[in-house]
Amino acid sequence: MTLIVTGVDAGDFVRGAIAWDLLKGVQQVLRTHDGEIELTECRMVRPYGVACIAALGASRPGMRLRLPAAEECRDHLLRLGIGEYFRTDAQDEPPVRATNVPIENLTSRPGDFASRVMALWEQELGGLPAGMRPEFENHLDEIILNALTHACSPIGAFVVGQAFPRTRIIELAVVDFGQTIRGHLSGNPAVGPVSDDRDAILRATEEAVTGTVGLNVYGEPNSGIGLYELRRFCERGGGEMTILSGQRFVVFSSTGDPASDELWGGFPGTLVNLRLFGDSNALTSGDSMVSIW
Repeated sequence: MTLIVTGVDAGDFVRGAIAWDLLKGVQQVLRTHDGEIELTECRMVRPYGVACIAALGASRPGMRLRLPAAEECRDHLLRLGIGEYFRTDAQDEPPVRATNVPIENLTSRPGDFASRVMALWEQELGGLPAGMRPEFENHLDEIILNALTHACSPIGAFVVGQAFPRTRIIELAVVDFGQTIRGHLSGNPAVGPVSDDRDAILRATEEAVTGTVGLNVYGEPNSGIGLYELRRFCERGGGEMTILSGQRFVVFSSTGDPASDELWGGFPGTLVNLRLFGDSNALTSGDSMVSIW
Protein backbone atom coordinates (compact mmCIF):
# COMPACT_ATOMS: atom_id res chain seq x y z
CA MET A 1 0.00 0.00 0.00
CA THR A 2 0.99 3.64 -0.35
CA LEU A 3 0.43 5.96 2.59
CA ILE A 4 -0.07 9.47 1.21
CA VAL A 5 0.54 12.35 3.62
CA THR A 6 -0.19 15.87 2.38
CA GLY A 7 -0.43 19.48 3.49
CA VAL A 8 0.96 21.56 6.33
CA ASP A 9 0.79 20.05 9.79
CA ALA A 10 0.23 22.76 12.41
CA GLY A 11 0.67 20.34 15.30
CA ASP A 12 -2.49 21.69 16.93
CA PHE A 13 -4.26 18.72 18.48
CA VAL A 14 -6.84 20.92 20.23
CA ARG A 15 -8.18 22.34 16.96
CA GLY A 16 -7.52 19.19 14.96
CA ALA A 17 -4.95 20.82 12.66
CA ILE A 18 -2.79 17.71 12.65
CA ALA A 19 -1.60 15.01 10.24
CA TRP A 20 -4.73 12.88 10.41
CA ASP A 21 -3.83 10.90 7.30
CA LEU A 22 -0.48 9.90 8.82
CA LEU A 23 -1.85 8.99 12.25
CA LYS A 24 -4.72 6.99 10.76
CA GLY A 25 -2.37 5.29 8.31
CA VAL A 26 0.13 3.93 10.84
CA GLN A 27 -2.06 0.95 11.71
CA GLN A 28 -2.66 0.18 8.04
CA VAL A 29 1.03 0.29 7.13
CA LEU A 30 1.91 -2.07 9.96
CA ARG A 31 -0.60 -4.58 8.64
CA THR A 32 1.17 -4.79 5.28
CA HIS A 33 4.56 -6.27 4.41
CA ASP A 34 5.54 -3.80 1.73
CA GLY A 35 4.60 -0.42 0.36
CA GLU A 36 5.80 3.15 0.52
CA ILE A 37 5.14 6.49 2.19
CA GLU A 38 4.38 9.45 -0.07
CA LEU A 39 5.27 12.90 1.28
CA THR A 40 5.70 14.81 -1.97
CA GLU A 41 2.86 17.26 -1.17
CA CYS A 42 3.92 17.90 2.43
CA ARG A 43 5.13 21.34 3.42
CA MET A 44 5.61 20.78 7.16
CA VAL A 45 6.01 17.67 9.29
CA ARG A 46 6.07 18.24 13.05
CA PRO A 47 8.31 16.17 15.35
CA TYR A 48 5.56 13.69 16.29
CA GLY A 49 4.99 13.03 12.58
CA VAL A 50 8.71 12.59 11.99
CA ALA A 51 8.90 10.07 14.85
CA CYS A 52 5.92 8.12 13.50
CA ILE A 53 7.36 8.00 9.98
CA ALA A 54 10.79 6.87 11.22
CA ALA A 55 9.19 4.17 13.39
CA LEU A 56 7.27 2.91 10.35
CA GLY A 57 10.51 2.70 8.41
CA ALA A 58 12.16 0.70 11.18
CA SER A 59 9.14 -1.61 11.35
CA ARG A 60 9.22 -2.28 7.60
CA PRO A 61 12.91 -2.35 6.53
CA GLY A 62 13.47 -1.45 2.90
CA MET A 63 10.30 0.63 2.60
CA ARG A 64 10.51 3.51 0.14
CA LEU A 65 9.95 7.10 1.27
CA ARG A 66 9.09 9.71 -1.34
CA LEU A 67 10.38 12.95 0.12
CA PRO A 68 8.56 16.32 -0.03
CA ALA A 69 8.89 18.37 -3.20
CA ALA A 70 9.19 21.50 -1.04
CA GLU A 71 12.93 21.87 -0.50
CA GLU A 72 12.68 23.32 3.01
CA CYS A 73 10.53 20.45 4.28
CA ARG A 74 12.64 17.86 2.46
CA ASP A 75 15.88 19.19 3.94
CA HIS A 76 14.32 19.41 7.39
CA LEU A 77 13.44 15.69 7.34
CA LEU A 78 16.87 14.74 6.08
CA ARG A 79 18.60 16.85 8.74
CA LEU A 80 16.62 15.00 11.38
CA GLY A 81 17.88 11.69 10.00
CA ILE A 82 14.80 10.26 8.27
CA GLY A 83 16.92 8.80 5.46
CA GLU A 84 18.43 6.22 7.80
CA TYR A 85 15.15 4.29 7.90
CA PHE A 86 14.07 4.28 4.24
CA ARG A 87 15.05 3.99 0.63
CA THR A 88 14.92 7.53 -0.75
CA ASP A 89 16.12 9.46 -3.77
CA ALA A 90 18.20 11.82 -1.60
CA GLN A 91 21.70 12.44 -2.96
CA ASP A 92 23.09 13.98 0.21
CA GLU A 93 22.07 14.86 3.75
CA PRO A 94 22.06 18.52 4.84
CA PRO A 95 24.01 19.25 8.04
CA VAL A 96 22.13 19.17 11.33
CA ARG A 97 21.12 22.59 12.65
CA ALA A 98 21.44 23.86 16.18
CA THR A 99 17.65 23.76 16.50
CA ASN A 100 17.45 20.01 15.76
CA VAL A 101 17.42 17.04 18.10
CA PRO A 102 17.67 14.31 15.45
CA ILE A 103 15.74 11.05 15.43
CA GLU A 104 16.98 8.38 17.79
CA ASN A 105 15.79 4.80 18.12
CA LEU A 106 16.11 3.74 21.76
CA THR A 107 15.88 0.08 22.65
CA SER A 108 17.31 -0.18 26.16
CA ARG A 109 17.93 3.00 28.16
CA PRO A 110 16.74 6.60 27.57
CA GLY A 111 20.24 7.78 26.68
CA ASP A 112 20.89 11.53 26.57
CA PHE A 113 17.79 12.64 24.65
CA ALA A 114 16.32 14.52 27.62
CA SER A 115 19.57 16.34 28.34
CA ARG A 116 19.87 17.33 24.66
CA VAL A 117 16.33 18.73 24.74
CA MET A 118 17.09 20.80 27.82
CA ALA A 119 20.39 22.01 26.35
CA LEU A 120 18.42 23.07 23.27
CA TRP A 121 15.99 24.97 25.49
CA GLU A 122 18.78 26.90 27.19
CA GLN A 123 20.55 27.55 23.89
CA GLU A 124 17.56 28.70 21.83
CA LEU A 125 15.05 30.03 24.38
CA GLY A 126 17.25 31.24 27.22
CA GLY A 127 18.11 30.10 30.72
CA LEU A 128 15.97 27.95 32.99
CA PRO A 129 15.15 28.49 36.67
CA ALA A 130 17.68 26.93 39.03
CA GLY A 131 16.93 23.27 39.62
CA MET A 132 14.48 22.89 36.76
CA ARG A 133 16.75 21.21 34.25
CA PRO A 134 17.58 18.01 36.20
CA GLU A 135 13.97 17.58 37.31
CA PHE A 136 12.64 17.99 33.79
CA GLU A 137 15.26 15.62 32.42
CA ASN A 138 14.21 12.98 34.95
CA HIS A 139 10.56 13.19 33.92
CA LEU A 140 11.35 13.07 30.22
CA ASP A 141 13.49 10.01 30.90
CA GLU A 142 10.54 8.43 32.71
CA ILE A 143 8.32 8.89 29.65
CA ILE A 144 10.91 7.11 27.52
CA LEU A 145 11.27 4.37 30.14
CA ASN A 146 7.51 3.89 29.98
CA ALA A 147 7.83 3.15 26.27
CA LEU A 148 10.80 0.84 26.81
CA THR A 149 9.53 -1.10 29.81
CA HIS A 150 5.72 -1.01 29.61
CA ALA A 151 4.86 -0.98 25.92
CA CYS A 152 6.42 -4.28 24.78
CA SER A 153 7.25 -2.47 21.55
CA PRO A 154 9.13 -4.55 18.95
CA ILE A 155 11.10 -1.48 17.82
CA GLY A 156 11.68 0.18 21.20
CA ALA A 157 10.94 3.92 21.21
CA PHE A 158 11.58 6.68 18.69
CA VAL A 159 12.36 10.18 19.92
CA VAL A 160 12.92 13.47 18.11
CA GLY A 161 12.85 17.17 18.98
CA GLN A 162 12.85 20.58 17.36
CA ALA A 163 13.10 24.18 18.58
CA PHE A 164 11.10 26.94 16.91
CA PRO A 165 12.88 30.13 18.08
CA ARG A 166 10.43 32.54 16.39
CA THR A 167 7.50 31.22 18.40
CA ARG A 168 9.76 30.27 21.34
CA ILE A 169 8.42 26.72 21.46
CA ILE A 170 10.21 23.38 21.67
CA GLU A 171 8.39 20.31 20.43
CA LEU A 172 9.41 16.74 21.15
CA ALA A 173 7.83 13.35 20.67
CA VAL A 174 8.19 9.81 22.02
CA VAL A 175 6.57 7.04 19.96
CA ASP A 176 6.26 3.29 20.40
CA PHE A 177 4.35 0.63 18.50
CA GLY A 178 3.62 -1.63 21.46
CA GLN A 179 0.59 -2.26 23.60
CA THR A 180 -1.65 0.69 24.42
CA ILE A 181 -1.80 2.40 27.80
CA ARG A 182 -5.12 0.69 28.39
CA GLY A 183 -3.50 -2.67 27.69
CA HIS A 184 -0.69 -1.90 30.10
CA LEU A 185 -2.91 -0.71 32.96
CA SER A 186 -5.04 -3.83 32.68
CA GLY A 187 -2.08 -5.81 34.00
CA ASN A 188 -2.33 -4.27 37.46
CA PRO A 189 -5.46 -5.21 39.47
CA ALA A 190 -4.77 -2.32 41.84
CA VAL A 191 -5.59 0.17 39.08
CA GLY A 192 -9.16 -1.08 38.87
CA PRO A 193 -11.43 -1.15 35.82
CA VAL A 194 -10.51 1.09 32.87
CA SER A 195 -13.49 1.86 30.65
CA ASP A 196 -11.78 2.98 27.42
CA ASP A 197 -8.59 4.49 25.98
CA ARG A 198 -9.47 8.01 27.12
CA ASP A 199 -10.00 6.80 30.66
CA ALA A 200 -6.70 4.91 30.49
CA ILE A 201 -4.80 8.04 29.43
CA LEU A 202 -6.37 10.10 32.21
CA ARG A 203 -5.57 7.40 34.76
CA ALA A 204 -1.96 7.15 33.56
CA THR A 205 -1.46 10.86 34.28
CA GLU A 206 -2.55 10.46 37.90
CA GLU A 207 0.12 10.32 40.57
CA ALA A 208 1.75 6.91 41.14
CA VAL A 209 -0.52 5.04 38.69
CA THR A 210 1.27 2.26 36.78
CA GLY A 211 0.30 -1.00 35.18
CA THR A 212 3.46 -2.78 36.30
CA VAL A 213 3.24 -4.78 39.49
CA GLY A 214 6.54 -4.75 41.40
CA LEU A 215 9.80 -3.86 39.66
CA ASN A 216 10.27 -3.07 35.98
CA VAL A 217 12.46 -5.06 33.59
CA TYR A 218 15.54 -3.27 34.94
CA GLY A 219 14.77 -4.35 38.49
CA GLU A 220 13.77 -0.81 39.45
CA PRO A 221 10.57 0.42 41.12
CA ASN A 222 7.96 2.18 38.97
CA SER A 223 7.33 5.72 40.16
CA GLY A 224 4.24 6.50 38.06
CA ILE A 225 5.25 10.14 38.32
CA GLY A 226 6.61 11.37 34.95
CA LEU A 227 3.34 11.89 33.08
CA TYR A 228 1.70 13.20 36.24
CA GLU A 229 4.26 15.95 36.76
CA LEU A 230 4.39 16.96 33.11
CA ARG A 231 0.60 17.14 33.03
CA ARG A 232 0.69 19.50 36.04
CA PHE A 233 3.35 21.64 34.39
CA CYS A 234 1.32 21.95 31.17
CA GLU A 235 -1.92 22.68 33.00
CA ARG A 236 -0.13 25.57 34.75
CA GLY A 237 0.69 27.06 31.37
CA GLY A 238 4.17 25.67 30.79
CA GLY A 239 3.24 23.85 27.64
CA GLU A 240 0.89 21.37 26.05
CA MET A 241 1.04 17.58 26.29
CA THR A 242 -0.87 15.27 23.96
CA ILE A 243 -1.09 11.54 24.59
CA LEU A 244 -2.43 9.33 21.81
CA SER A 245 -3.01 5.66 22.58
CA GLY A 246 -5.42 3.26 20.95
CA GLN A 247 -8.61 4.96 19.81
CA ARG A 248 -8.24 8.28 21.64
CA PHE A 249 -5.95 11.20 22.26
CA VAL A 250 -6.09 13.62 25.19
CA VAL A 251 -4.52 17.11 25.33
CA PHE A 252 -3.43 18.62 28.64
CA SER A 253 -2.97 22.40 28.70
CA SER A 254 -3.97 25.51 30.64
CA THR A 255 -7.23 25.91 28.73
CA GLY A 256 -9.33 23.94 31.22
CA ASP A 257 -10.46 20.34 31.22
CA PRO A 258 -8.38 18.02 29.03
CA ALA A 259 -9.49 18.07 25.39
CA SER A 260 -10.06 14.72 23.71
CA ASP A 261 -10.87 13.29 20.31
CA GLU A 262 -11.14 9.92 18.59
CA LEU A 263 -8.71 8.46 16.07
CA TRP A 264 -10.60 6.24 13.68
CA GLY A 265 -8.84 2.89 13.26
CA GLY A 266 -6.74 3.44 16.35
CA PHE A 267 -3.02 3.92 16.98
CA PRO A 268 -0.92 0.80 17.59
CA GLY A 269 0.92 1.89 20.70
CA THR A 270 1.42 5.30 22.28
CA LEU A 271 2.53 8.73 21.15
CA VAL A 272 3.47 11.42 23.68
CA ASN A 273 3.83 14.87 22.11
CA LEU A 274 5.13 17.79 24.18
CA ARG A 275 5.12 21.46 23.24
CA LEU A 276 7.12 23.52 25.74
CA PHE A 277 6.61 27.30 25.91
CA GLY A 278 9.79 29.28 26.47
CA ASP A 279 7.98 32.43 27.63
CA SER A 280 5.51 30.74 29.95
CA ASN A 281 4.63 32.35 33.26
CA ALA A 282 4.90 28.86 34.73
CA LEU A 283 8.67 29.23 34.56
CA THR A 284 8.80 32.25 36.84
CA SER A 285 5.61 32.25 38.91
CA GLY A 286 4.89 30.51 42.18
CA ASP A 287 3.37 27.68 40.16
CA SER A 288 6.62 26.97 38.36
CA MET A 289 7.92 23.48 37.78
CA VAL A 290 10.52 23.89 40.50
CA SER A 291 7.98 24.86 43.15
CA ILE A 292 5.41 22.20 42.30
CA TRP A 293 8.07 19.52 42.46
